Amino acid sequence: MIDQQILDLYRQTYASYKGPIDRDLFAAAAQKIEVCLMSFIGQYDPVVDLLNEVSQDSKAQGVEIFFGYPVKSIDERNEQKKLVAFMLATTMSAPTQNLPRIFSAYMLFINDMKYQLKGTFEAYGKNKIGDMRSLIRLANPDHLKRMMQISCVSNAGALIDAIANDDMEAYNRAWAVYTHADEWKEKFGMLALFPIEPDTAVHKALIVTDQDKKDLFLARIFALRHDVENTFCNGINYSRNPDPSRSTLFPNYENAWPICAPNHEQPFYMQPGFALGVQQDTTRCIQGFFAPKRVLEIRAHDGWDHIDRITQAFLDAGVSAQHLLTYGLCRENQGAPLVSMQHAIGRLGMCNKEDLRFYRAAFQALFRDFDTKTLLGYCATDESRRALYEVTRDKDVLRLAGDRARDGALASDLGL
Repeated sequence: MIDQQILDLYRQTYASYKGPIDRDLFAAAAQKIEVCLMSFIGQYDPVVDLLNEVSQDSKAQGVEIFFGYPVKSIDERNEQKKLVAFMLATTMSAPTQNLPRIFSAYMLFINDMKYQLKGTFEAYGKNKIGDMRSLIRLANPDHLKRMMQISCVSNAGALIDAIANDDMEAYNRAWAVYTHADEWKEKFGMLALFPIEPDTAVHKALIVTDQDKKDLFLARIFALRHDVENTFCNGINYSRNPDPSRSTLFPNYENAWPICAPNHEQPFYMQPGFALGVQQDTTRCIQGFFAPKRVLEIRAHDGWDHIDRITQAFLDAGVSAQHLLTYGLCRENQGAPLVSMQHAIGRLGMCNKEDLRFYRAAFQALFRDFDTKTLLGYCATDESRRALYEVTRDKDVLRLAGDRARDGALASDLGL
């Protein structure tokens, strides 16, 4: 007989748009569902036998009373299947050691009814109900990828959740089913979403060699570049879950990872180890932050300020402005000769307004030891002369430059 708590949760789940799902009811009903599903395992066809049980119970109580809404006789079998699909989605959302046996026994039905299961997963995800990290830990490895697809748990979400809870077993299982399009980003980029904590199990397992340390540092440089273009959060998105017994990964791509406040620590580029990290992997760090983009848009309200400070942090680490422009703006490969002053100023003249602002501090550092007349001598075009003025704001550039460059600079100042 289908327990009343199962039916109560079923009705509440499919009316979840009216209000939240009762968590205590979910926990109690999930246990009853597991017992019910397990009781049919070993039968010749567990699904048929369970559907027959549902049919008998619904007829005994009255179909409308049983389901909680009117059902046409022609639709009764479909409604019975929806209830069984709900039960299977619930047991996947609240998994126990019996999960592999249940999934194997009902797998064909689950595949046939995957869209009906997703309705339950959507409701649980919306209500932040379920424990998908336990599903990852408990599932048969051969079935895990399929379970994650059906319950709408992404590979990236599974890895991030394992890092958030410092759960190496969940991490390894999620990594094993990942379709790795970019292993470097998946390994170091995801770890860089969190504060660096060398004593955590996941950090110890992933960061072993000196090259690993360089790669993690570089991943944080990439995150820093992303931040200045969007919303600055110091290159870190999440903090680790203070209570790993509390679920933070739910169906339908939902999570409850603790958000890391931008001011939880001093900016990454101001931390004591920043200069050393840059010095140990200079070219890649320059490329990671200063590489030009086809379309540059700085949306962070303080993005430009951070860009200037980060540029200064590289300079303070002993990186020359010539290096920044060679491997950043000019995109030269490691080992290539540094760009000449003539090349640098020629490239300056090709910059649009946003790029001029992005590389302004680097160009200012490059020009620091040259007088205006010398710099103008390297300018072969009116565009480079106008750009030189934009960077230096030196009125002598306008006085010594030609009329066209002067008119263009004045028009730019006026916003024309």
